[in-house]
Amino acid sequence: AFEYLEPKLAEVDEPYAIALYAIAAEQIGDEARVKWAVERLRATTKEEAGGVYWALETNTPFYGWGLAGQIETTALAIRALTFATESTEDKKTSESSVNSVAKNKELISKGVYWLLRNKDRYGVWLSTQATVNGWIAQHSCTNPVLLDENKRVMNDHVPVSPACAFSWPQVWLYD
Repeated sequence: AFEYLEPKLAEVDEPYAIALYAIAAEQIGDEARVKWAVERLRATTKEEAGGVYWALETNTPFYGWGLAGQIETTALAIRALTFATESTEDKKTSESSVNSVAKNKELISKGVYWLLRNKDRYGVWLSTQATVNGWIAQHSCTNPVLLDENKRVMNDHVPVSPACAFSWPQVWLYD
């Protein structure tokens, strides 16, 4: 499946698909493909009001488009970067991997900030799918809970990663 998808993803800048690819590659331990996908995600970021997001050119598989689609996509990109960062942090073998972790943490932090700034007046994200993905991305980066041995799945909880341990700048807390 990866051999089929990689040339297709190389032709387009579709961060939703690239994030899913990165998550799947990380789950099977394919470091080269994770690194490739993370580099592609880094290249497709957009900056806005102190945060970053990932835009998409088509609808998501759940028919998200516009801001709701950007929220879904940004949440998946954050999750992909979180998994990649956790995996790289566990191995810290070179200066480049340390730099990669720092870059990923900055994108994760700014991505979560962008998600939080784009909640609607009811405190959710425009659609059910966007809300679910946004909540999981936010929750996995801000609430430490007990993890199982693989640090991926918890009973009755969402995955949480120490890769998301960052401190919120004061200006972000009071915007």
